Amino acid sequence: MRPPVSSRPAAVAAFGLAVLLVGAGSAPGLAGKDSTLHYTCQFPATGAVDLAVTVSAAYPDTGRVGQQVAPAAASVRFAVPAEATAELAKLGAVTVDGGTQLATTVAQQGKSTDSAWTAQFAQPVPIPATGELALTASGTTPPVTPAVDGPLTVAAGTLVLNLSLHKADGSTVLPVPCTPVTGQNTMLATITVGGTETGTPAQPPVVGEQPATPQSTPAAAPLPPNPLHYPLTGSTTIKKLNAVTDLGKGGVDAWYTIGPAPDFDVTLHGKMRLDPVPTSFLNFGFVPATAMMQFVPGMTEMVLHKGKATGTSKTDTRLYEARVNGVGMDLGQTCHNARTISITLESGSNFTVLGGGPVNGVFDLPGFTGCGATEPLDALITGLTTGPGNTANIVLGKPCRPKVPGPDPTCPWQDPDKF
Repeated sequence: MRPPVSSRPAAVAAFGLAVLLVGAGSAPGLAGKDSTLHYTCQFPATGAVDLAVTVSAAYPDTGRVGQQVAPAAASVRFAVPAEATAELAKLGAVTVDGGTQLATTVAQQGKSTDSAWTAQFAQPVPIPATGELALTASGTTPPVTPAVDGPLTVAAGTLVLNLSLHKADGSTVLPVPCTPVTGQNTMLATITVGGTETGTPAQPPVVGEQPATPQSTPAAAPLPPNPLHYPLTGSTTIKKLNAVTDLGKGGVDAWYTIGPAPDFDVTLHGKMRLDPVPTSFLNFGFVPATAMMQFVPGMTEMVLHKGKATGTSKTDTRLYEARVNGVGMDLGQTCHNARTISITLESGSNFTVLGGGPVNGVFDLPGFTGCGATEPLDALITGLTTGPGNTANIVLGKPCRPKVPGPDPTCPWQDPDKF
């Protein structure tokens, strides 16, 4: 029967992965063992990444009650996928070092003790311009003292990769948590323990202190903002008119910034750009009407926290070239909302900074002003359109990253603070 596996929540947000384990010892019969474990790692811009990790270590076959099982050195090998590696390069990192931290559960006779220990990358590793980033961490683990006889087991839980990013202008630390994929066998070692008298009550094993490991990187420094351009599609529904308008072609130009520990939330600071689009509806439920609608660019602010993005987008709408029952209605060139529209945005749980995803919005449509070239039409337009409960259904596509300062013909990004 498998002992319970502890999954300790990670304290920091996300990227990368490594696994090391409690094992090996002073008892004879050390044997090398490779274990392949699968983890899902959440890191700031790329989102969820599945990694296979090969763990190599030597474990004792047997142990004695009250005597430490002294773990031998262990190592882990894994490869960071190309997309995530590219994110590190975009952050300005040239090399990476640091280490890993793994939560484990040591169990015996139904009693368990949690343990956490670290390992280090031996030296800074260059970040490749393309392809995967291969990393190996090694270190020692805390000793374990069995309290009773019977099998003693060690199982893997959550882990964190502390990436030390070295850039031309300094260094920063990007810690990221990973969780084991459910349904797999996370057992790392089983040690047969003897030496107690029959009837001794079960006690949890005792875990010693983590051996000291050198820290090669200074405290975290702020990560610089990075530019992205998201293609945008979607529609908006004006509740009072029961009218759905396609948003046409557009995009969001943004800077994204990775926040501080412990959450490492990602902030998107940008501006939405949309081409003018035709809209049609029925006045009073039966009189056909059309108009051109222009969304005036406004600031969009979103925060990605644990896989979900929330925020607001500011805009103003301008109406012109209206026709009612086929007859032109001259709204002039200044017919627009009397105050700024604030759209409350919320994504699904699968939104990522470097992948985009669906985003839904709700907003109140305020009254109009400046309508009518030859007669005042503010009251008419306001009465037909304004009110709460309007919606926006938006899809932000996979973004491109421009070369800054640009312009970049391959990515139509504009600095949102300059237009």
